[in-house]
Amino acid sequence: MPHHAGTPRQGFPTVIQLASCQLGGLFAIMRLLNTRTLQLESFFNDLPPYAILSHCWEAEEVILPDLDDPQKARTKKGFSKIEKSCAQAIKDDFDYIWLDTCCIDKTSSAELSEAINSMFDWYKTATKCYAYIFDVEVLQELPNSKWFTRAWTLQELLAPSWVQPNEKSGMDFFSRDWKFLGSKGGLSSTISKATGVGKEYLEGLSLAEASISMRMSWAADRKATRAEDIAYSLLGLFDVNMPLLYGEGKLKAFRRLQEEIMKISEDETLFAWESMDFSTEASSADVLAQDPKDFWEARNLVPFTSDVPVAPYSMTHRGLRIFLELMTAYDPRTKSVLDRRRWMRPLRSPVMIWSDRNHDVVWGALRCHVAHDFRNTVLIPLRRLDGHTYQRDTSTNVALIPTDRLPGRSMAEEIYIRNSRVPMLSNSLRRRYGFLIRTLPPGFTVASVIPPDFWDPKSKIIQGDKEPGVDSNWHASVRLNVAASVFGQDVALEKRVVVKRPIDVKNPFVAVEHFESRNHTSFFMRLDCKPGRRPNGDVHPWSQSFVDGELQWDHPTSLEEFHTRAPPEMGHSRLDCFTDAMGTKHYYRLRVETIRTQVFGQCMFVVDVEFTEGSNTLGVPERP
Repeated sequence: MPHHAGTPRQGFPTVIQLASCQLGGLFAIMRLLNTRTLQLESFFNDLPPYAILSHCWEAEEVILPDLDDPQKARTKKGFSKIEKSCAQAIKDDFDYIWLDTCCIDKTSSAELSEAINSMFDWYKTATKCYAYIFDVEVLQELPNSKWFTRAWTLQELLAPSWVQPNEKSGMDFFSRDWKFLGSKGGLSSTISKATGVGKEYLEGLSLAEASISMRMSWAADRKATRAEDIAYSLLGLFDVNMPLLYGEGKLKAFRRLQEEIMKISEDETLFAWESMDFSTEASSADVLAQDPKDFWEARNLVPFTSDVPVAPYSMTHRGLRIFLELMTAYDPRTKSVLDRRRWMRPLRSPVMIWSDRNHDVVWGALRCHVAHDFRNTVLIPLRRLDGHTYQRDTSTNVALIPTDRLPGRSMAEEIYIRNSRVPMLSNSLRRRYGFLIRTLPPGFTVASVIPPDFWDPKSKIIQGDKEPGVDSNWHASVRLNVAASVFGQDVALEKRVVVKRPIDVKNPFVAVEHFESRNHTSFFMRLDCKPGRRPNGDVHPWSQSFVDGELQWDHPTSLEEFHTRAPPEMGHSRLDCFTDAMGTKHYYRLRVETIRTQVFGQCMFVVDVEFTEGSNTLGVPERP
């Protein structure tokens, strides 16, 4: 299609492929409204000087199809906004103006995506930007305007130049009645207080000079009609592009935005977010933030500038791959808090809130610091899952620690921080280690498990119940049924029972004899997980099993009582005899063995139950 200065709207194509375009190979054709004829014209490469409008959408805005019928368009309330903005543009000698209400065909998802990816540049290249503040009559009301709370108006504020070599350029603010309130440069102090954006960025300092966490914090309190627009409205602030997928939700959209930022930036303030849903009982997290407001506490962070190459980080299917120096503030060998913990504090508070859950936190040192503070290092809280895989912990604040209190000469480790929000159990041992009941003899079945909520009968994996008053131990209890077919013919599974039943007044009770028989017997098994003795936060627990008493026809207690009973000092993991229904003892060999191993890359304890007839010749298994 040959280039021309402008064409009327009729037959207007939406998107054209141009090799010269810098926007990912696609060039979004720009519609401009002729300020005198109120007709839309399209432009490709060479744009004429134009003005642009920034505003909040109101009721009955004039959209693109409305311009096909000018008389109908004039009946809408929003037509006055078009007339007044065009009048101001004519006054400033502009033949064209751009308005997001009527210059984009929002029925075309392709055109809408291209327009949103181009919008920051459109505001940046406009000669003049008019900010129409519909809910303000006088300058004193400006800081309370809705305009400062909307997601899209942030980029519309920051993109236009503040420089005004003449009154026909820059950005001007107008009241409800289109009375001039002031220019962006002249109002920079007022705008800075209302938005949290530093005055220097309103007066021309490049946005690239602001850290990622700072730019994110500017959007902390802003809202959008469509949830995804919280992320899409920030594309221009970070100079990234990505396709729009309305319907994906805010979390996915905001995660994709952060992943695009990671591709072009080494700024680790991106990982210094702190969930505004902070709670000492929180138990799940993503390596990336959920919302711009999560960066509010980190708004004053800046990245380190380094004269030496820094290992790159990247997102993988395992999570964020990054090199970090790691440290702990708790010694599991002595069960004591290390001295360095008293030097740690949150980003913007003098006091750190600690709980018992903080003992297994591993701290990762980011390459960033508070602006003008070169004494402290920023630490993010992690919890080790397995190997070199960690997860962000939202129950603990991001912290500062004096750099000279860090462990001496610690090397950066290559680790992975998971990037999916997967529920975690409340204790580190329970998260990392479960019991896989791998082998049961023929005729053996799992009848019940405590705690029942953490038993998966399909995978045969169970996780345990924290012991009262013990921070790191946990255990599970299992009732195993043994079918009658397992035993020989000489084993009595019928029991003579005598009960007294009322007959009549003269003979109130009479003894009635009957036989009770069962097709199975049962025994109880306890599986314990206890911490190891490693000092670096990697507990590597060991396990023991305990089988109660003898294999009995009728168990004298319940599984619930067995589960709550005080654990033995040493595990007893075998049975040597079985007492049948008539009280006769029969010798069988039953042994429970637990081994710590990896199953498909995940550390867990494998449980094997062995059962054979004869005298007991099997030894007690050694502790793994």
